[in-house]
Amino acid sequence: MTPQEIIEGDKILAVFMEGYYNEKHDCITWGTVEKSPNKYETWISVENLKYHSSWDWLMPVCIKLGMVLVSTVIILTYKTVINEIEKLETSKRL
Repeated sequence: MTPQEIIEGDKILAVFMEGYYNEKHDCITWGTVEKSPNKYETWISVENLKYHSSWDWLMPVCIKLGMVLVSTVIILTYKTVINEIEKLETSKRL
């Protein structure tokens, strides 16, 4: 990956983790230091994001993504089960 691709990827991950991209200052801001991945500042310039090089930064992204995906699978599975039961009920009436 090129350095620019890495920066763009890190920005995507930062926003996914509830950061806000500030275009004017080319940085990511978080509302509190607790939400910031470095736990010291509420803003980080995009060049200093470390999702591409630090497990400490990347693992919370993986955990959040996993929870989103599991929730999506559960919702889709639930809807599929309901649809299948409705089809069975409809076919019984015919």
